[in-house]
Amino acid sequence: MFGHDIVVIGASAGGVDALPTDRKFAGDLLASVFVVMHIPSQGRDLMPKIIRRIASLSVAHAVAGESVRKGHVYVAPPDHNLQLDGRRVRLAEQTFTN
Repeated sequence: MFGHDIVVIGASAGGVDALPTDRKFAGDLLASVFVVMHIPSQGRDLMPKIIRRIASLSVAHAVAGESVRKGHVYVAPPDHNLQLDGRRVRLAEQTFTN
């Protein structure tokens, strides 16, 4: 059996305040970071850009099937959630209700 060292941050739209603001995502963090912000597909997604300002880790939108690696921030694309499938990232569409 294997495990993952993962930090997970999730919020609804407008939840940017849930992100650390004092460089807690330092380059020596021995974990993967998953960030999911509920942003509709037509919404403008600035999350990777915002996180890069507070992180010295690599930051990018998650890609389905990519390997999970420590020291990387995986940002869910708009209208998607992040999941783990073994050691790989999986994307699942979000369902919005009004």
